[in-house]
Amino acid sequence: MKLCASLSENMQIPDILIEVIDVLLHQDEYRKEFSLVALATIIRESFVLIQQDDDIVKSNVYPNVDVAVLNGELQSVIKEGVNKIHEEVGLKYLEKGKINEEELYTYLKATEDILHDEFGDNCSKLSQFDHLKRYINDLEYDNFRENHRTVLEYMVKLVRTEVVDTFRKDWE
Repeated sequence: MKLCASLSENMQIPDILIEVIDVLLHQDEYRKEFSLVALATIIRESFVLIQQDDDIVKSNVYPNVDVAVLNGELQSVIKEGVNKIHEEVGLKYLEKGKINEEELYTYLKATEDILHDEFGDNCSKLSQFDHLKRYINDLEYDNFRENHRTVLEYMVKLVRTEVVDTFRKDWE
């Protein structure tokens, strides 16, 4: 919002980047980094708004980040969360013999799918059982509840928390 408020229709890219740096340096609430793709999208949408009606920017209506950008960042954040849980929890499960490597890989892939389904815009509303069954063809529901459900639910919960915390930090 601070960037949009400081833009004018005759600014060039170097001037805009100076404004971006200024906004990032003079704030301490958020990380001092920003996705280049998201920035480019915001700049483009800002100039569209400026060209359409200068009053829009003055009335505090700011451009929305493109859905495709958010989906790309969502994929990245989910993948980072899955990798973190793999290192922090999955490897401990392997060491303790609770699961084997194939099960760990399967749980992590299903977790990734579940969270893409939950947070993404292609919501299929499959159950966790249905997601896991994609990777274990002969999986029966009773077997899922008895042997797989608790581990999968725990991994989904941990990665979901990572995703929500990451976006909360980025968008607060």
